[in-house]
Amino acid sequence: PKFAFIKGPVWNYGEQDMREGITNFVKNSSLNIVDLELNSIFESAAKSHEIIMNGSIARSLSKYYENEKDKLHPFTISRIEAGLPVSAKDYIEAIENAKLMEQSLKKVFEKFDAIITPAAPGQAPRDLMNTGNAIFNGYWTMMGVPAISLPILKGNDNLPIGIQVITSWKDDSKLLKISGMDKDNYNQTRTMPKFTVDTDDPSRWQPTPPSYMDGIEPHWNKIRTFVLDSADQFKPNKHPEFSLEEGSKFHEELMEVYDVSMEITKKGDDSEEIKIAQFWDCNPFVSVTRGHFMFATKKISPGAHWIGIVKIASRNTNSNVAQTVNAYTKTSIAIADAFISCWDEKYRSNLIRPETLINQHLDPDWLPILQTPPFPEYTSGHSVVSGAASTALTAIFGDNFAFDDDTEVPYGLPVRSFMSFNLAAEEAAVSRLYGGIHYRGAIDEGLIQGRNVGNFLVSNLKMKFE
Repeated sequence: PKFAFIKGPVWNYGEQDMREGITNFVKNSSLNIVDLELNSIFESAAKSHEIIMNGSIARSLSKYYENEKDKLHPFTISRIEAGLPVSAKDYIEAIENAKLMEQSLKKVFEKFDAIITPAAPGQAPRDLMNTGNAIFNGYWTMMGVPAISLPILKGNDNLPIGIQVITSWKDDSKLLKISGMDKDNYNQTRTMPKFTVDTDDPSRWQPTPPSYMDGIEPHWNKIRTFVLDSADQFKPNKHPEFSLEEGSKFHEELMEVYDVSMEITKKGDDSEEIKIAQFWDCNPFVSVTRGHFMFATKKISPGAHWIGIVKIASRNTNSNVAQTVNAYTKTSIAIADAFISCWDEKYRSNLIRPETLINQHLDPDWLPILQTPPFPEYTSGHSVVSGAASTALTAIFGDNFAFDDDTEVPYGLPVRSFMSFNLAAEEAAVSRLYGGIHYRGAIDEGLIQGRNVGNFLVSNLKMKFE
């Protein structure tokens, strides 16, 4: 790709180590980089952006400023007050200048694949309480072009100095490729073959009612992990050997699903098991059939539920910005690697779901309390993710951290209270048995698998905040 190196109209606001560092980077780089000066219209870019931004904020929020000023954040008030004096003439003139800049920038992208330009005046701030001076970002934001900041150098205090890589409008894919951000294999897995169902092997997964969907994300184990060495680093113990012979371990687990569900049905909808199953359902795509009409109702996913718990824990501890970012980041990475680890096992073991076997051999009219999701059974995704997330959260906030989980309240479910993250994870895991969608082995081994992922992350992911 061919790059244009643009210092930009605010270059002289940059600190010396930034200017020298990026200049040397461009000079010594093996990339095809050409120095380029922007059209003189960009000299007014920073001013035009300030007028448009502050003027727009003032116009949008003036009624709140007039009637509910005491409820506004001081920063928002400062922006409104900066925008109130902006005249219609100045605002329109800034808009027109922005249009001229856009036309000029289009000509740049006719000759170059991307732009390289500073990301900030100097090195990154030492703490996480602010993101630094945005003077080098404003006019690109005004242009609406996609941009990525990359930490390529280090300043005098050994903190990162970044460049921005910018591509033309709607060229996000090109930007990701040029920046090396497309190496996670996600795009590649979008075109990989669908999962093939082996109908000749009675132990293999088969699509389940009501929509009989194809197995989703059969290639998720090819997604690049964040911290794990590989998708199969924490491969769980093999599930009990498939057998429908009475007395076999597998048959016992199958009968447990059926017997537990029948016992729960006798207790009725107010049973504790029903409440647990519903609370941890977290099915983001529940198929609903009404005659010839099929649609989906959506809720949050298992991972999203645990992100909700991060919010609760951060709020309850009055965590500051840095502490909250740390909690969200660690838990999110634990969840991401847990899903990769789990899906690696799901499509290796490729185990049939309880619903299919119960309908075939025990009760053709039996239905699980929860809708069976469209992928193989072993191990339980909820168990793996909950094991990993709870381990990360325990490392951050401590064990015996009691909390009230109100994550599912927007979906009509009541608050549930837990004495620790680990106890919440254990309830989330067993909910899959109560729901009729997992065997005991997938639940127990899934928790172990998830906690292995979580412990590895806690030991190997070191945050700068820590």
